[in-house]
Amino acid sequence: MRVPTLSREFAPLSSPTAQAPSPSSYSTPSAFSRPSWRRRIEVFSPKIGRRLSLGSYDAYRTWLVIEANPSITTFCERPALVEGTSGAVIDFWVQLRGAPAGEFWLIEPRRPRLPPTESSDYELELMPSRLHGLPTRQILQADLSSWDVPIANWGRIVPYLTPPASQ
Repeated sequence: MRVPTLSREFAPLSSPTAQAPSPSSYSTPSAFSRPSWRRRIEVFSPKIGRRLSLGSYDAYRTWLVIEANPSITTFCERPALVEGTSGAVIDFWVQLRGAPAGEFWLIEPRRPRLPPTESSDYELELMPSRLHGLPTRQILQADLSSWDVPIANWGRIVPYLTPPASQ
């Protein structure tokens, strides 16, 4: 079985020629509201040179994928709320080379493990193809699981990286 390389997995999603929001619109994270039962993982990102607060282990693993991918130039955690749903937050906004407006990444929620007869109740939720005028990409649990070894390696490398020099 081939283990995917993190740097080649994501190409910019196609986007219509309509005017998209500027990247600076999503450079600041939304407030991190944390119920007492929710975890909070604090990390430092060498790619953007600041501390991040992540709300799940899956968000931490996705952040490592972002840090490892050289085609991602910048990103932001919790950039905005999902339209029409109360309290749902978009997980990441990422800007890839060749996609000046960027795209939103939504992490597939974990589902309880059920016997095969009951699993039909937990079909994959269809995510909108666009939010706030930008394309969306769903990061599947299967993808995160298949990247376990590269993610573990980057988890050990990232603390030794330094942020890029200011220009």
